Amino acid sequence: MRVFLLFCFALGLTTPSFSYACQGIRCVDKIERLYIHPDWVRIDMRGDERRLNCVPAEGVFVQLDRSNPGFDSFYAALLSAKAANLTVNLRIYENTNPCRFFYVMLE
Repeated sequence: MRVFLLFCFALGLTTPSFSYACQGIRCVDKIERLYIHPDWVRIDMRGDERRLNCVPAEGVFVQLDRSNPGFDSFYAALLSAKAANLTVNLRIYENTNPCRFFYVMLE
């Protein structure tokens, strides 16, 4: 029993603690849903987008406009992240309404 408890304690020390969150200029989280419209794609992360330094569309979404020059690359990355359940690091433009993002990294 002591060995088991020691193992559990050691595992707790080595397991990375990571808090998914949206705050300030970035949202590091998994994608909850993608809302696809002919003019834009809206991304709902599991975190609270209202904590970002922008105004979320409908109080929930970060928006990718089809007019964005990098739309195809961003959209492909978002679809891949959603399909593979990957963590997304989304950097937003500050003071945008609705929230728009600057770049995306898959983790």
